[in-house]
Amino acid sequence: MKALWSDLSDQVQEKHQLTRQQILEMMEQKYRRQVNAILIPELIGSLICFGFSGYILFNIQRLDEPLSLITGILSAILMIILPILSLRKLSHWVGRINITENTYQQTLNDFNRLKRIFAKMHRYAYVLGLSTMLLVIPPLAKIMGGKDVLEDAGIWYRLPFGIVFILLFVFFTMRFYGARIRNIDKALQEENEYVQ
Repeated sequence: MKALWSDLSDQVQEKHQLTRQQILEMMEQKYRRQVNAILIPELIGSLICFGFSGYILFNIQRLDEPLSLITGILSAILMIILPILSLRKLSHWVGRINITENTYQQTLNDFNRLKRIFAKMHRYAYVLGLSTMLLVIPPLAKIMGGKDVLEDAGIWYRLPFGIVFILLFVFFTMRFYGARIRNIDKALQEENEYVQ
């Protein structure tokens, strides 16, 4: 009877372990889907930034006045450095979170660090978005229309529309990212309930 009870107990323990592993794998899949929903737009945005930077650098010979040349070089550098920094930071912390391998506490600590990164991104996104837009106006006006922003006041009348667009774009992007972060947070809370 004791051997039968021990064998039955081992089978129950094995099924519990299998179920626990399956739950963790499902949680990992949920986490990866939410993270990919953040990383893919970041990659697309980075490619757009690299494209703009390349366009400005390819047409640098058209920037024949100091303001457009300086802002063109600064905006090209900014649109190369910022996406690289953003992607490196995100991929580093996203890669550290491994629900199936790490303990719950380690996963939670890594996720809390990721949330802090997104909070910082949220704070800086408005300032960087507006400053990049202001830096890009003089070189693009010169390259695309041959206009000097200091002489053509018509360009500056369109500026409020650009500011509104950037503010709305950043607002909805950060809102989208926030929703993904909340979904990940919810998945981690579910993991804690199922695992314990």
